[in-house]
Amino acid sequence: MGVRLERLWQESRKKYKMECVAGSQGIQTVIEWVHIIEDLDVADFLHGQELVFTTGIAAKGESWLYDLVRRLRENGAGGLVVNLGPYITSIPRNVKEYCEDKTFPLLTIPWEVRLVDVTREFSVRINEYERKVSNLLECVEDALAHPDMPQMYEEDLEFHGYEAQGTYRVLMLYPDYGELNQERRERYVRMWKSMLSFVNEKIVVFCRDGAFCFLLYNESSTDVQGCIGRILQHGRSSQTDMRLAVGPVVEGARQLHYTYERARRTLRLTKKLKKELLYYDDLGVYKIVMEVGDEHVLSAYVDSVLGRLMESDAKRHTEYVDLLRQYLESDCSIQAMAEKYYCHRNTVSYNIRKIRELLPFDLHSMQNRTQILLAYQIMDFL
Repeated sequence: MGVRLERLWQESRKKYKMECVAGSQGIQTVIEWVHIIEDLDVADFLHGQELVFTTGIAAKGESWLYDLVRRLRENGAGGLVVNLGPYITSIPRNVKEYCEDKTFPLLTIPWEVRLVDVTREFSVRINEYERKVSNLLECVEDALAHPDMPQMYEEDLEFHGYEAQGTYRVLMLYPDYGELNQERRERYVRMWKSMLSFVNEKIVVFCRDGAFCFLLYNESSTDVQGCIGRILQHGRSSQTDMRLAVGPVVEGARQLHYTYERARRTLRLTKKLKKELLYYDDLGVYKIVMEVGDEHVLSAYVDSVLGRLMESDAKRHTEYVDLLRQYLESDCSIQAMAEKYYCHRNTVSYNIRKIRELLPFDLHSMQNRTQILLAYQIMDFL
């Protein structure tokens, strides 16, 4: 998962006289590894999120450092540390301006600082953080899989700074990234962690049930909206279809499974309704449908209400199921439906009459209409 560059810098700036000279707005980016580069072409082989060090020993011409910074950013590096000395004596203005404009962190250390010392220390810190994150993810998985066994996860969560009695909320995302192998999935997890840690430093990002999951801890009033905004903005800027579900806030780690499961069911509904974003708290009667654990019961109810119409649609290629829903959503007004769907009222009237003949009860009853609408909402969920 990596470590935020700001943390590495703050913990080392005095020891190594490390200064951030440009691009400080991007200092919270996540660093996953360190790398020394003295050749421009090597920049094309980066995986992304590396903190790159250079002395400029192979620099050719005044534009070398500018070209290096540009190529590092284009290849997803997290920042650059320049070892000032005989090869690069100072940072050119155009390099600083570029880093400021692109919020690409540019740091310097003096020549007397040995690169091997800095890179070794940073590597150790990153490895230690990776182990902590791995353990934290195991705790979260235990809380989700075994909520009734708090001895498996509460103490470890407390060790990582997540109080057992804190508040938790799960957001779940299904982006249309196409088929993902393990490497690509992990890359997106790192990307989301880096992007959303600006909003909530303690956010936990992981994959489960084919979706990306975001666990918020002790969220502030702006954390949820901040995460939602960044997620959806990324989808629009990358032209990727997003389906995002927001679970309810719960009190205590023992309820983690509750917010996760409600977020998962809400995500399922976003796909059915073709909605970009849904909040569990705003689902109304859908929440009742979700709490019915036996889907056979739900399917049987739909069949008892709409089964004859579904059979007619399948055998005679009618569209009675859709037409009835449109009729109910038009407040059972034939005129309103004809105007809304640009068809003659006689056509609407004829189809509604045929639908009435197939239904097992009278459409004039408000109770019966409610039962039919409930059947449609169950269909949305199934």
